[in-house]
Amino acid sequence: MIAATVIMKETKSTTPFVVSPANIAVIGGGRWARVLTEIVYRITDHSINISIHSPGNASSMQAWVEEKGWKSRIKITDTWPTSFQGSAAVIVANATVDHEKAIRAAFLAGAAVLVEKPMTLTYASAQDLIAVAENKNFFFATAHVFLFTRYLPRFAESIAAAGEVSAVKIIWRDPQLESRYGEQKRYDAGLPVFVDWLPHILSILYILIKEAPQNLTYFALQKGGAKVTIAFNAGTVSCQVEMERNGRSRKRLLEVMAGDQLLKLDFSAEPGNIDTGTDLVNADPDWNTADRPATSMLKAFLQQASGIGTDERLDPLIGLRASKMISEVTDLYRPEQMLWLTEKLGTEQIWGEDTRYALIELLQVNDHVRTGGIDRKVEKIKNLLAGSSRKHWLTLLREKKDPAVLLEMTR
Repeated sequence: MIAATVIMKETKSTTPFVVSPANIAVIGGGRWARVLTEIVYRITDHSINISIHSPGNASSMQAWVEEKGWKSRIKITDTWPTSFQGSAAVIVANATVDHEKAIRAAFLAGAAVLVEKPMTLTYASAQDLIAVAENKNFFFATAHVFLFTRYLPRFAESIAAAGEVSAVKIIWRDPQLESRYGEQKRYDAGLPVFVDWLPHILSILYILIKEAPQNLTYFALQKGGAKVTIAFNAGTVSCQVEMERNGRSRKRLLEVMAGDQLLKLDFSAEPGNIDTGTDLVNADPDWNTADRPATSMLKAFLQQASGIGTDERLDPLIGLRASKMISEVTDLYRPEQMLWLTEKLGTEQIWGEDTRYALIELLQVNDHVRTGGIDRKVEKIKNLLAGSSRKHWLTLLREKKDPAVLLEMTR
Protein backbone atom coordinates (compact mmCIF):
# COMPACT_ATOMS: atom_id res chain seq x y z
CA MET A 1 0.00 0.00 0.00
CA ILE A 2 1.29 3.49 -0.86
CA ALA A 3 2.61 5.42 2.12
CA ALA A 4 0.03 7.67 3.72
CA THR A 5 0.06 11.43 3.92
CA VAL A 6 -0.20 12.23 7.61
CA ILE A 7 -2.23 15.31 8.38
CA MET A 8 -3.22 16.51 11.81
CA LYS A 9 -4.67 20.01 12.01
CA GLU A 10 -7.07 21.70 14.37
CA THR A 11 -10.64 22.60 13.50
CA LYS A 12 -12.24 25.76 14.82
CA SER A 13 -13.57 23.70 17.73
CA THR A 14 -9.91 22.70 18.51
CA THR A 15 -10.74 19.06 17.69
CA PRO A 16 -7.90 17.60 15.55
CA PHE A 17 -8.68 16.27 12.11
CA VAL A 18 -8.21 12.52 11.81
CA VAL A 19 -4.98 11.21 10.30
CA SER A 20 -5.96 10.23 6.76
CA PRO A 21 -4.68 9.03 3.39
CA ALA A 22 -4.38 11.79 0.80
CA ASN A 23 -7.38 10.51 -1.16
CA ILE A 24 -10.74 9.21 0.09
CA ALA A 25 -13.24 7.73 -2.35
CA VAL A 26 -16.82 6.78 -1.53
CA ILE A 27 -18.45 4.28 -3.89
CA GLY A 28 -22.24 4.59 -3.79
CA GLY A 29 -25.13 6.85 -4.68
CA GLY A 30 -27.66 6.38 -1.89
CA ARG A 31 -28.57 7.73 1.54
CA TRP A 32 -25.85 5.90 3.47
CA ALA A 33 -23.14 6.93 1.00
CA ARG A 34 -24.17 10.54 1.61
CA VAL A 35 -24.12 10.07 5.39
CA LEU A 36 -20.59 8.64 5.27
CA THR A 37 -19.38 11.31 2.84
CA GLU A 38 -20.65 14.05 5.13
CA ILE A 39 -18.77 12.54 8.07
CA VAL A 40 -15.58 12.21 6.00
CA TYR A 41 -15.89 15.84 4.92
CA ARG A 42 -16.23 16.95 8.54
CA ILE A 43 -13.43 14.92 10.13
CA THR A 44 -10.67 15.36 7.50
CA ASP A 45 -8.44 18.27 6.58
CA HIS A 46 -9.59 20.23 3.55
CA SER A 47 -6.40 19.34 1.68
CA ILE A 48 -7.62 15.73 1.51
CA ASN A 49 -9.18 14.85 -1.85
CA ILE A 50 -12.69 13.38 -1.63
CA SER A 51 -14.46 11.73 -4.55
CA ILE A 52 -17.83 10.01 -4.94
CA HIS A 53 -18.17 7.24 -7.52
CA SER A 54 -21.71 6.38 -8.57
CA PRO A 55 -22.31 4.81 -12.00
CA GLY A 56 -26.07 4.84 -11.43
CA ASN A 57 -26.72 8.08 -9.55
CA ALA A 58 -23.91 10.53 -10.29
CA SER A 59 -26.22 13.40 -11.27
CA SER A 60 -28.16 13.24 -7.98
CA MET A 61 -24.94 13.05 -5.98
CA GLN A 62 -23.62 16.07 -7.89
CA ALA A 63 -26.77 18.02 -7.05
CA TRP A 64 -26.41 17.04 -3.38
CA VAL A 65 -22.78 18.17 -3.24
CA GLU A 66 -23.66 21.48 -4.89
CA GLU A 67 -26.53 22.02 -2.46
CA LYS A 68 -24.09 21.48 0.41
CA GLY A 69 -21.64 23.95 -1.11
CA TRP A 70 -18.89 21.31 -1.29
CA LYS A 71 -18.26 21.04 -5.04
CA SER A 72 -14.82 22.69 -4.79
CA ARG A 73 -13.59 19.79 -2.65
CA ILE A 74 -15.72 16.75 -3.59
CA LYS A 75 -15.53 15.40 -7.12
CA ILE A 76 -18.31 13.26 -8.60
CA THR A 77 -17.84 10.61 -11.28
CA ASP A 78 -19.99 7.90 -12.85
CA THR A 79 -17.09 5.42 -12.90
CA TRP A 80 -15.30 3.45 -10.19
CA PRO A 81 -11.83 4.53 -9.10
CA THR A 82 -8.93 3.14 -11.12
CA SER A 83 -5.88 5.00 -9.74
CA PHE A 84 -4.89 7.65 -7.23
CA GLN A 85 -2.11 10.21 -6.91
CA GLY A 86 -0.82 9.28 -3.47
CA SER A 87 -2.24 7.16 -0.68
CA ALA A 88 -5.93 6.22 -0.83
CA ALA A 89 -8.84 4.79 1.12
CA VAL A 90 -12.05 3.58 -0.50
CA ILE A 91 -15.38 3.24 1.31
CA VAL A 92 -17.71 0.83 -0.48
CA ALA A 93 -21.32 1.80 0.25
CA ASN A 94 -23.17 0.88 -2.96
CA ALA A 95 -25.72 -1.88 -3.58
CA THR A 96 -24.59 -5.21 -2.13
CA VAL A 97 -24.85 -6.87 -5.54
CA ASP A 98 -21.95 -4.65 -6.67
CA HIS A 99 -19.77 -4.89 -3.54
CA GLU A 100 -17.42 -7.54 -4.87
CA LYS A 101 -16.74 -5.69 -8.14
CA ALA A 102 -16.19 -2.42 -6.29
CA ILE A 103 -13.80 -4.00 -3.78
CA ARG A 104 -11.73 -5.62 -6.53
CA ALA A 105 -11.57 -2.30 -8.40
CA ALA A 106 -10.36 -0.56 -5.24
CA PHE A 107 -7.72 -3.24 -4.67
CA LEU A 108 -6.45 -2.76 -8.24
CA ALA A 109 -6.23 0.99 -7.58
CA GLY A 110 -3.97 0.29 -4.59
CA ALA A 111 -6.39 1.54 -1.93
CA ALA A 112 -7.30 0.44 1.56
CA VAL A 113 -10.95 -0.68 1.59
CA LEU A 114 -13.83 -0.43 4.05
CA VAL A 115 -16.94 -2.25 2.86
CA GLU A 116 -20.41 -1.78 4.28
CA LYS A 117 -22.44 -4.78 5.40
CA PRO A 118 -23.03 -7.35 4.11
CA MET A 119 -19.54 -7.86 2.68
CA THR A 120 -20.76 -9.68 -0.46
CA LEU A 121 -23.71 -11.78 -1.57
CA THR A 122 -21.99 -15.15 -0.99
CA TYR A 123 -19.78 -16.78 1.59
CA ALA A 124 -17.43 -18.03 -1.13
CA SER A 125 -16.82 -14.55 -2.56
CA ALA A 126 -16.24 -13.13 0.93
CA GLN A 127 -13.63 -15.83 1.58
CA ASP A 128 -11.94 -15.09 -1.73
CA LEU A 129 -11.71 -11.33 -1.13
CA ILE A 130 -10.15 -11.85 2.29
CA ALA A 131 -7.62 -14.24 0.74
CA VAL A 132 -6.75 -11.68 -1.95
CA ALA A 133 -6.25 -8.96 0.66
CA GLU A 134 -3.99 -11.22 2.74
CA ASN A 135 -1.94 -12.38 -0.23
CA LYS A 136 -1.45 -8.84 -1.56
CA ASN A 137 -1.04 -7.26 1.90
CA PHE A 138 -4.02 -4.92 1.34
CA PHE A 139 -5.79 -3.34 4.29
CA PHE A 140 -9.33 -4.67 4.01
CA ALA A 141 -11.95 -3.83 6.64
CA THR A 142 -15.64 -4.51 7.14
CA ALA A 143 -17.98 -1.88 8.54
CA HIS A 144 -19.88 -3.02 11.62
CA VAL A 145 -20.98 0.29 13.07
CA PHE A 146 -22.51 -1.14 16.26
CA LEU A 147 -19.07 -2.32 17.36
CA PHE A 148 -18.23 1.37 17.77
CA THR A 149 -21.08 2.21 20.14
CA ARG A 150 -20.53 2.93 23.83
CA TYR A 151 -23.98 1.76 24.91
CA LEU A 152 -23.49 -1.89 23.87
CA PRO A 153 -20.27 -2.42 25.86
CA ARG A 154 -22.01 -0.79 28.84
CA PHE A 155 -24.90 -3.21 28.45
CA ALA A 156 -22.36 -6.05 28.27
CA GLU A 157 -20.90 -4.89 31.60
CA SER A 158 -24.35 -5.05 33.21
CA ILE A 159 -24.82 -8.55 31.81
CA ALA A 160 -21.46 -9.73 33.14
CA ALA A 161 -22.33 -8.42 36.59
CA ALA A 162 -25.62 -10.36 36.60
CA GLY A 163 -24.10 -13.78 36.03
CA GLU A 164 -23.79 -16.47 33.38
CA VAL A 165 -25.82 -15.86 30.21
CA SER A 166 -28.27 -18.59 29.24
CA ALA A 167 -30.48 -16.95 26.59
CA VAL A 168 -30.61 -13.93 24.29
CA LYS A 169 -33.58 -12.63 22.31
CA ILE A 170 -33.22 -9.90 19.68
CA ILE A 171 -36.07 -8.09 17.94
CA TRP A 172 -35.10 -5.99 14.93
CA ARG A 173 -37.96 -4.31 13.09
CA ASP A 174 -38.37 -1.43 10.64
CA PRO A 175 -41.60 0.33 9.70
CA GLN A 176 -42.71 0.61 6.11
CA LEU A 177 -41.80 4.31 6.02
CA GLU A 178 -38.99 5.76 8.11
CA SER A 179 -36.82 8.85 8.03
CA ARG A 180 -33.18 8.49 9.12
CA TYR A 181 -30.46 11.16 9.03
CA GLY A 182 -32.93 13.57 7.45
CA GLU A 183 -33.79 11.31 4.50
CA GLN A 184 -36.36 8.64 3.71
CA LYS A 185 -34.84 5.26 4.50
CA ARG A 186 -35.21 2.64 1.75
CA TYR A 187 -34.13 -0.98 1.79
CA ASP A 188 -32.72 -2.96 -1.12
CA ALA A 189 -35.80 -4.91 -2.30
CA GLY A 190 -33.60 -7.63 -3.77
CA LEU A 191 -31.85 -8.28 -0.46
CA PRO A 192 -33.58 -10.60 2.04
CA VAL A 193 -34.08 -9.10 5.47
CA PHE A 194 -31.67 -11.50 7.18
CA VAL A 195 -28.92 -10.78 4.62
CA ASP A 196 -29.34 -7.09 5.35
CA TRP A 197 -29.45 -7.28 9.15
CA LEU A 198 -27.57 -10.35 10.40
CA PRO A 199 -24.17 -8.61 10.05
CA HIS A 200 -25.41 -5.97 12.52
CA ILE A 201 -27.10 -8.47 14.82
CA LEU A 202 -24.24 -10.97 15.01
CA SER A 203 -21.68 -8.25 15.70
CA ILE A 204 -23.88 -7.03 18.57
CA LEU A 205 -24.26 -10.56 19.89
CA TYR A 206 -20.49 -10.95 19.96
CA ILE A 207 -20.17 -7.80 22.10
CA LEU A 208 -22.64 -9.23 24.59
CA ILE A 209 -21.43 -12.81 24.97
CA LYS A 210 -18.11 -13.11 23.07
CA GLU A 211 -19.33 -16.20 21.21
CA ALA A 212 -19.81 -16.83 17.50
CA PRO A 213 -23.10 -18.34 16.24
CA GLN A 214 -23.37 -22.03 15.47
CA ASN A 215 -25.93 -24.81 15.13
CA LEU A 216 -28.96 -23.17 13.53
CA THR A 217 -31.87 -24.78 15.37
CA TYR A 218 -35.00 -23.02 14.11
CA PHE A 219 -36.21 -21.11 11.06
CA ALA A 220 -39.58 -19.57 10.22
CA LEU A 221 -40.72 -17.32 7.38
CA GLN A 222 -43.77 -15.03 7.49
CA LYS A 223 -45.19 -12.22 5.36
CA GLY A 224 -43.55 -13.55 2.20
CA GLY A 225 -40.10 -13.13 3.71
CA ALA A 226 -40.64 -9.69 5.23
CA LYS A 227 -40.48 -11.40 8.63
CA VAL A 228 -37.91 -14.08 9.45
CA THR A 229 -37.26 -15.74 12.81
CA ILE A 230 -34.22 -17.88 13.49
CA ALA A 231 -32.75 -19.59 16.53
CA PHE A 232 -29.23 -20.89 17.05
CA ASN A 233 -26.67 -21.60 19.73
CA ALA A 234 -23.64 -19.45 20.50
CA GLY A 235 -21.51 -21.49 22.83
CA THR A 236 -23.90 -22.53 25.60
CA VAL A 237 -26.24 -19.62 24.96
CA SER A 238 -29.60 -20.10 23.26
CA CYS A 239 -30.29 -17.23 20.84
CA GLN A 240 -33.49 -16.17 19.07
CA VAL A 241 -33.66 -13.39 16.48
CA GLU A 242 -36.81 -11.86 14.99
CA MET A 243 -36.33 -9.63 11.92
CA GLU A 244 -39.19 -7.79 10.24
CA ARG A 245 -39.58 -5.24 7.48
CA ASN A 246 -42.76 -3.23 6.90
CA GLY A 247 -43.67 -3.56 10.58
CA ARG A 248 -45.77 -1.27 12.72
CA SER A 249 -42.84 0.69 14.15
CA ARG A 250 -39.07 0.76 14.51
CA LYS A 251 -37.79 -1.67 17.15
CA ARG A 252 -34.30 -2.54 18.36
CA LEU A 253 -34.65 -4.64 21.51
CA LEU A 254 -32.13 -6.90 23.26
CA GLU A 255 -33.28 -9.22 26.05
CA VAL A 256 -30.68 -11.23 27.93
CA MET A 257 -31.20 -13.80 30.67
CA ALA A 258 -28.10 -13.73 32.89
CA GLY A 259 -28.06 -15.52 36.21
CA ASP A 260 -31.61 -15.06 37.47
CA GLN A 261 -32.02 -11.60 35.91
CA LEU A 262 -33.70 -10.50 32.70
CA LEU A 263 -31.82 -7.48 31.37
CA LYS A 264 -33.06 -5.34 28.49
CA LEU A 265 -31.65 -2.71 26.19
CA ASP A 266 -34.17 -0.95 23.97
CA PHE A 267 -32.24 1.25 21.55
CA SER A 268 -35.06 1.83 19.08
CA ALA A 269 -34.16 5.47 19.70
CA GLU A 270 -30.42 5.56 20.30
CA PRO A 271 -28.73 5.25 22.67
CA GLY A 272 -31.64 3.77 24.60
CA ASN A 273 -31.94 2.67 28.22
CA ILE A 274 -30.52 -0.29 30.12
CA ASP A 275 -33.14 -2.04 32.24
CA THR A 276 -31.68 -4.43 34.82
CA GLY A 277 -35.02 -5.15 36.46
CA THR A 278 -34.16 -2.91 39.40
CA ASP A 279 -32.61 0.09 37.61
CA LEU A 280 -33.31 1.97 34.39
CA VAL A 281 -30.33 4.01 33.20
CA ASN A 282 -29.29 5.96 30.13
CA ALA A 283 -27.15 3.59 28.06
CA ASP A 284 -24.82 6.37 26.87
CA PRO A 285 -24.81 9.68 28.79
CA ASP A 286 -22.23 11.04 26.31
CA TRP A 287 -24.38 10.39 23.23
CA ASN A 288 -24.97 14.08 22.46
CA THR A 289 -21.42 15.28 23.18
CA ALA A 290 -19.00 12.55 22.04
CA ASP A 291 -18.48 10.98 18.60
CA ARG A 292 -21.35 8.92 17.24
CA PRO A 293 -20.61 5.31 16.17
CA ALA A 294 -20.26 5.97 12.42
CA THR A 295 -17.80 8.79 13.08
CA SER A 296 -15.73 6.61 15.43
CA MET A 297 -15.70 3.82 12.85
CA LEU A 298 -14.51 6.08 10.02
CA LYS A 299 -11.83 7.64 12.21
CA ALA A 300 -10.53 4.17 13.12
CA PHE A 301 -10.51 3.08 9.48
CA LEU A 302 -8.75 6.19 8.15
CA GLN A 303 -6.09 6.03 10.85
CA GLN A 304 -5.39 2.35 10.22
CA ALA A 305 -5.35 3.03 6.46
CA SER A 306 -2.62 5.56 7.27
CA GLY A 307 -0.58 2.93 9.09
CA ILE A 308 -1.50 4.08 12.58
CA GLY A 309 -2.61 1.35 14.96
CA THR A 310 -4.82 -1.69 14.46
CA ASP A 311 -8.48 -1.83 15.46
CA GLU A 312 -9.83 -5.37 15.81
CA ARG A 313 -13.38 -4.09 15.25
CA LEU A 314 -12.46 -3.62 11.57
CA ASP A 315 -11.37 -7.25 11.13
CA PRO A 316 -12.99 -8.69 7.95
CA LEU A 317 -13.34 -12.06 9.68
CA ILE A 318 -16.27 -10.50 11.57
CA GLY A 319 -18.02 -10.03 8.25
CA LEU A 320 -17.01 -13.50 7.15
CA ARG A 321 -18.71 -15.07 10.20
CA ALA A 322 -21.89 -13.21 9.28
CA SER A 323 -21.60 -14.42 5.67
CA LYS A 324 -21.38 -18.00 6.85
CA MET A 325 -24.57 -17.74 8.91
CA ILE A 326 -26.34 -15.93 6.07
CA SER A 327 -25.41 -18.79 3.74
CA GLU A 328 -26.89 -21.35 6.14
CA VAL A 329 -30.13 -19.39 6.51
CA THR A 330 -30.40 -18.88 2.73
CA ASP A 331 -30.39 -22.65 2.16
CA LEU A 332 -33.58 -22.87 4.24
CA TYR A 333 -35.09 -19.57 3.19
CA ARG A 334 -35.35 -19.80 -0.60
CA PRO A 335 -37.30 -23.09 -0.78
CA GLU A 336 -39.60 -21.93 2.02
CA GLN A 337 -40.21 -18.59 0.33
CA MET A 338 -41.08 -20.28 -2.98
CA LEU A 339 -43.45 -22.64 -1.16
CA TRP A 340 -45.10 -19.71 0.61
CA LEU A 341 -45.54 -17.80 -2.65
CA THR A 342 -46.87 -20.79 -4.59
CA GLU A 343 -49.48 -21.47 -1.92
CA LYS A 344 -50.45 -17.79 -1.84
CA LEU A 345 -50.77 -17.56 -5.62
CA GLY A 346 -53.08 -20.56 -5.54
CA THR A 347 -55.64 -18.67 -3.46
CA GLU A 348 -58.15 -16.09 -4.60
CA GLN A 349 -56.91 -13.24 -2.39
CA ILE A 350 -53.31 -13.13 -3.61
CA TRP A 351 -52.34 -9.52 -4.18
CA GLY A 352 -51.63 -8.21 -0.73
CA GLU A 353 -48.44 -6.41 0.30
CA ASP A 354 -46.81 -9.66 1.44
CA THR A 355 -47.29 -11.33 -1.96
CA ARG A 356 -45.82 -8.34 -3.70
CA TYR A 357 -42.86 -8.36 -1.31
CA ALA A 358 -42.06 -12.00 -2.08
CA LEU A 359 -42.44 -11.54 -5.84
CA ILE A 360 -40.18 -8.48 -5.98
CA GLU A 361 -37.47 -10.25 -4.01
CA LEU A 362 -37.64 -13.53 -5.94
CA LEU A 363 -37.59 -11.77 -9.30
CA GLN A 364 -34.20 -10.35 -8.31
CA VAL A 365 -32.51 -13.54 -7.10
CA ASN A 366 -30.06 -13.47 -10.01
CA ASP A 367 -30.20 -9.84 -11.09
CA HIS A 368 -31.32 -6.56 -9.51
CA VAL A 369 -33.93 -4.61 -11.46
CA ARG A 370 -34.79 -0.91 -11.32
CA THR A 371 -38.07 -0.01 -9.61
CA GLY A 372 -40.01 0.70 -12.81
CA GLY A 373 -38.85 -2.54 -14.40
CA ILE A 374 -39.76 -4.67 -11.40
CA ASP A 375 -43.20 -3.09 -11.20
CA ARG A 376 -43.86 -4.06 -14.80
CA LYS A 377 -42.77 -7.64 -14.14
CA VAL A 378 -45.07 -7.93 -11.13
CA GLU A 379 -47.98 -6.57 -13.15
CA LYS A 380 -47.34 -9.07 -15.95
CA ILE A 381 -47.38 -12.00 -13.50
CA LYS A 382 -50.59 -10.65 -11.99
CA ASN A 383 -52.23 -10.52 -15.43
CA LEU A 384 -51.08 -14.03 -16.37
CA LEU A 385 -52.52 -15.50 -13.17
CA ALA A 386 -55.81 -13.74 -13.80
CA GLY A 387 -56.08 -15.14 -17.32
CA SER A 388 -56.58 -18.44 -19.10
CA SER A 389 -52.97 -19.61 -18.49
CA ARG A 390 -53.35 -19.46 -14.70
CA LYS A 391 -53.53 -23.24 -14.23
CA HIS A 392 -50.46 -23.83 -16.43
CA TRP A 393 -48.26 -21.39 -14.50
CA LEU A 394 -49.42 -22.54 -11.06
CA THR A 395 -48.66 -26.16 -12.01
CA LEU A 396 -45.22 -25.17 -13.26
CA LEU A 397 -44.46 -23.22 -10.07
CA ARG A 398 -45.53 -26.15 -7.89
CA GLU A 399 -43.42 -28.61 -9.87
CA LYS A 400 -40.27 -26.53 -10.31
CA LYS A 401 -40.24 -24.50 -7.06
CA ASP A 402 -37.74 -22.25 -8.82
CA PRO A 403 -37.62 -18.41 -9.11
CA ALA A 404 -36.61 -18.94 -12.74
CA VAL A 405 -40.27 -19.76 -13.49
CA LEU A 406 -41.24 -16.26 -12.36
CA LEU A 407 -38.70 -14.75 -14.74
CA GLU A 408 -40.06 -16.94 -17.54
CA MET A 409 -43.51 -15.53 -16.85
CA THR A 410 -42.25 -11.97 -17.40
CA ARG A 411 -40.61 -12.56 -20.77
